[in-house]
Parts: sequence; C-alpha cells; structure tokens
Amino acid sequence: MKAKPTIFLLLLVFFLISAIPSFPQESAMDKKAFEKAVKRYRKTVRKDEKNLELHRRMIESAYRANSISVPLYIYQESYKKHPNHPIVLYVLGYTHLTKGTEESLTAAENYLKQALENEPNLVDAHAALGRCYLKQGQKELALEELEASIRLDHKFAPAYLDLARYYSSERSYQKAISNYKESLKLDEKSFEGHFELGEIYFDMKDYASAEGEFLKALTYARSEDEKVAKAYYKLGQIRAWQNRPEEAIDFYKKGKRYASNPAPRYKLANIFLDVDNIQYAIRSLQSALALDPRYADEVGKLKDLSSNEVKDASAVETANIIKEMLVKNPNNSQLQYFVGKLQLKLGDTTSAKEHLEKAKELAPSDEEIRAQLGEVYERENEPEKATEEYKQAAELGKAQLPVLLHLADTYRKEGDEAKFIETVEQILAIDPKHPDLQFELAVIYERKANEEDRKNTDYLFAKAVERAHQAAMLAPNNGKYRLKLADLYAKQGKLKALKTYEEAIALAPNSAEAYAGRAAFMLNYRFGAQKALLYDPEDILADLKKAIQLDPNLAGAHYSLGIIYDRMGSIDKAISEFETTVKLDETNYKAYLYLAEKYANGNEPMKAIDAFAKAIKYDRNNVEALKDFAFLTLKYNEAKWRDAKAALKRALEINADDPEALMNYGYTLYLDRDFAGAIENYLHALRFDPNSAQLHYNLALAYDANGQKTVALQEWRKVVDLDPDGRFGMTALERIVALGEKP
Repeated sequence: MKAKPTIFLLLLVFFLISAIPSFPQESAMDKKAFEKAVKRYRKTVRKDEKNLELHRRMIESAYRANSISVPLYIYQESYKKHPNHPIVLYVLGYTHLTKGTEESLTAAENYLKQALENEPNLVDAHAALGRCYLKQGQKELALEELEASIRLDHKFAPAYLDLARYYSSERSYQKAISNYKESLKLDEKSFEGHFELGEIYFDMKDYASAEGEFLKALTYARSEDEKVAKAYYKLGQIRAWQNRPEEAIDFYKKGKRYASNPAPRYKLANIFLDVDNIQYAIRSLQSALALDPRYADEVGKLKDLSSNEVKDASAVETANIIKEMLVKNPNNSQLQYFVGKLQLKLGDTTSAKEHLEKAKELAPSDEEIRAQLGEVYERENEPEKATEEYKQAAELGKAQLPVLLHLADTYRKEGDEAKFIETVEQILAIDPKHPDLQFELAVIYERKANEEDRKNTDYLFAKAVERAHQAAMLAPNNGKYRLKLADLYAKQGKLKALKTYEEAIALAPNSAEAYAGRAAFMLNYRFGAQKALLYDPEDILADLKKAIQLDPNLAGAHYSLGIIYDRMGSIDKAISEFETTVKLDETNYKAYLYLAEKYANGNEPMKAIDAFAKAIKYDRNNVEALKDFAFLTLKYNEAKWRDAKAALKRALEINADDPEALMNYGYTLYLDRDFAGAIENYLHALRFDPNSAQLHYNLALAYDANGQKTVALQEWRKVVDLDPDGRFGMTALERIVALGEKP
C-alpha cells in the first residue's frame, strides 16, 4: 500500500545515510560485509522508497538471510534524525516485529504506537500493530487493530492475512478460511497465505483442498526456507493418509532438499501406523532414526522388517528392536510415542501405557501424546485419567475429533456448559457435519439469549439461529430441527417462519408444537406502518384446536387460544383457556397478567391481586405489573401493605423516576411510620407531576404525622387550590379549619 505523498517527502534523505558511524555489535557479519549489505539494501530501497510493501519484503528477506541487523541499523539511524516521522517509526517497528524476540516485540509495539500517534490513518501501522499484539498474545487488542486497518482500506491484504491468523488461533476455522481467501484475492502470490490456508484444511482433514493450497504455495515460494520443506512434508502426509505410500515418499524426498530433520519422518511413520501400513511405517521410522547418531548403529536391524510381508510379525519384531534401543537411549519422546502406538495396535496396553507415559514425561506439551495416552487409559478402564489426558490434549493444541467428541460428552455429563460450548465449537469448526451438536448448541444459545442482558442477547440469538439452520440443512428430514428453526425465526419476527413451520408440519404431521407454533406466529405477526394483523382468526383457531387435539396438555396452545378468544370477544372462553394455561404451566406469567386484567375489570379484585402476585413472581422486571399489584393491594387489602411495599421497591429499582411508584411507595413508608422516607418519595414524585392534588395531599399527611405542622398547612392550602371541588380539596379544607386556620 502507498500512503499519502506528504508522508514520504523526505524518505530518500531518511534512508540514504552515507556513512556508518558505529558498527552494530549484534551483526553476524564483519564490518566490511556489513557495509556492503547496507549499501545493497539502500540501493534496492532507493528504487521505490515510497513503497512500504518493498520495505516489508526487504526486511523479511533480511530476516530469512539472518541479517536483520542491516535494516535495523538503517532504520535506527533514520529514527535518530527524524524521531517523529510516522514512516520511519513504522519501518523501524516492522523490523523489530519481524525480528520477533520478546524484547523486539516490545520495541515494535512502542514504535508502531508512535507512528499512529503521528499518523492515525496509517493502514500499514494498524495492521503491523495488530500482528504484534497477536504475537504477544493480546488477542483482543490485535483484533481491534486489524479491523481498524481493514476499515481504513478494505483492500489491504496483510490485514486479512493476520486476521485469518487471529481466527485460526481462536480455532474459528471457517472465519479463518474466509479471511485467508480474502487475503489471497488481493495477493494471489502469497506463499504464506496459501501455506497457512493449506494447514487449516489439513487440520480439518479436507485433504483435497489442503493439497491444492500447498501446491499453490510451492508455486509462489520465493525462498528455499523451512516452510517450503514443510509444504512438501504436508503433501507427503496427505498421501500417507490416503495410503499412497510411494507418492508420500516422493514428496518427502523433495522436502529433504530444503530441510532435513527427523520430526517429519516420525510423523509420517505414525500416520502409516494409523492407516495400518506397517511396512511403510517401519521404512519411515528407519529414515527418522538414520538422522539421529544415537541409533545409527542399530537402525539397520529394521531394514529387513520394512520389506516383511507378514504384518503382525514385523510389528512385533519392530517393537522389540525399538525397546532395545530405548533401553540404551530412552530420552526420545517421538520414539517412545511410536512404540507406544505400536504396542497399543498389538493389544499390549500395559506396555503402551509405559512408553506413552515416558513420552509424556519427556514432552508434556505434546497434544498427540496426551490424546494417545487418554485412549490407553480408556481401554484400561481408568475414565478419570483418560478424561484428564483428553482435556490436556485439547488445551495444548489442535486435538483430533475423537478426543473432542469424548470431551464434549464428558463436559455434558459434568454440567460444565462453558467448556461444552467451547469444545463443540471446536468440533464444528473442524467438521460441521454434526446436526445433533448443531441443534444442541442452538438450544443452549437460545436459552442463554433469554437469560443475558440486552447487550449479548442479539449476538446469542443470532448464534442460535445459525446453529439451528445448520442442523436443519444437515438433516433435512428431521422435523424437530426444522421446528426449532421455525420457532427462532418467529421470535425474530421473520415471515419465513411460516414456511418453516409448514415444512416442520410436513415432516412431523403429529407434532402439536408445530401447529401451536404456526398459530402463535400468525397470532402475533403484524405488518405495515399501522402494525395490522395479517392472518384470519379462524385459521389460527383451527391450528390451535389441532394442536390441543394432539396434545391436550400443551400450555402454549391454550395460552394462544385464550388470546384469540379474547380478540374475538369471547371473554369467558378466554379466561377459561388462561386458567387452563396456568394449571399446566404455573410459570406462564403472561397468562397470569391476562387473568389479572380480566379479574380486575370483572370486579374481582382479590382474584386479580392473586394473579398479579403470581405474574410478578415469574417476571420481576414488569414495572406495570408490580405497580398494579401494589395499587390493588393497597386499595382492597391494605393489611398486606408490606407486600405492596416490596413490589414498589422493586419497581423503583428498575425505574427510580416513576411518579406513580414513588407516590405509592411513599404511602407504604407512611404506613410503616417512616414519615421522613415518605416525604422524600413524595417530593421526588412531585418533580415529575407538580400539580397532583393527591401527591400534595399525601405529602401534607406525612408532614403532619412528622410534626411539621407549618409545612403541612402549606400543603393543605395547595391541595385546596389544585382540587377546590374534589374529595382531596374538600378533605384538605376540613383539615385547615380543624387547625383553627382560615380557609
């Protein structure tokens, strides 16, 4: 990316210092070689000094050539002369970032922050700072900076690449893939992008896609470094998983040209062991041991076994030979792991456990060893130890699906919902084709959305819909999954809920919940500016009657039937359905609210009070219900004023400025002989309703009871002025006369 021209005005001066006043001590070159390297670097930069991509390539090339001290020196000298220039700060920060030591990352963070202080819209600096935070493990800050970079320039490939790395570190593989692809659209020839995307596909066992990306990476490789070797080794491992051994070996031979070490060969041996190809497992093991001088004299013992066609005999002999090697040189975790796997394949769990425990001791952070040991403990009927090893494997790295599935089941049984969600998300990131797990997550996210505050509700609900949709698509003939999706669409108010309910009914024609859900959606769906109802009540009624016919105890259907009868003017039928609802489901506070309203309007205040009491028991945040309960209680059952007081206190916790709640709460304080508290609440209420005769009347009573006769008299006079012919005014007048005052 190229920044604004003014930023680059003096770059040529910055980077073309003519002499080297001091030779950097950390350089691996002698002074003469270093001076030549500096001149070459400057000459290249001079060709296009405004091109930050060129600077990045040069810095990275210097790092690969073990000469990072060259750009570090050049940019440090520029910084001494121009300490506030954003581009100088950026390239110096990027050099430290590329160097990658803990100390260098701290320096990179400081320089990049300074660059952004001087030029807040420098896209490259935001992206580099994001990568720096990612390397430091500060993932939230990394995400902020990378997203800021993309907001400033949605075509900046490095930001997408690092954003993909962020999501990969979070094991959000689908998001990682999406960002890798976006990065590669903008920078098709990125070796790193293709290679890292290939690794994601490899971990997901999508070997066809992984192979394509590794081959592209090799096409665009600019240097013969270790990652080129890794690409060939990964291609060989893909062929091994496909049990195409000769092709696997050919890829490994190509990788050997760039980097030769035993670790990839041990990996290949283990894969051949997993696919039951003992012959090539032994050949690969030979290749690994040949690179280790500790076993050079004994590796020849395996030569004849690698061509032995008697598989089991070869495996037993190989195990015995390796055990002899390990007696002399036991401190090889990879060899201990291989023989442990081999013994497990041969059915000797005791010996397998011994070697795997030794491997774990030597390499406690190797997730594959921990997972294999977990399997051994499982076979040995030691479930607690097995679970612990599986947990450690998952914590340490990219655990395989069998391990994660075992852990998900464990966390489900333990009731550890947070770990269950985390583990299932990992499973679905690797292999989304688990409709049962998709559905289970949908149910959890929906419940959590109902429990969380508004800030998280939308996010959790969207997750629930996403998972329900995946479940329904993966299992298109499953009516339960389709019904859950319909219910979620209905809660979102989406019209496609209706079609989804119809699909659920077609899949499960005897599902009372499907008919009741469709009826509830039609009952509540409105359209247009006037929020008009769209569906015929008779159609809704038919669905509800069908639902109740299929399941007479379906509370939700009775509730909806009560609403439709109410709208049709059949009040008695509505009350009957609401009463049935609360018998079947005592937590249905909406039915209690309907009943409370009908009882109150029907001059049955005690039944209304009881219904409101049950409503607010299950819905503690309904301010109007709390107030209505308190009002009716104070009016018709004042002996229970303490219940009214508690309800009003809760209402004021939710809305401290509700004048009606303040007035009635003040009255309960008056009844409790807390006159000062009553006065305080009345005065607070008067701020919102200063001309309320009733409020002034109650305030006068409180002042009088509190012994404040003068201010009480003033309040009586205000009541008379505000309500001269009403009951409050007439009573206030009597009070004034009783005090011997003139009206």
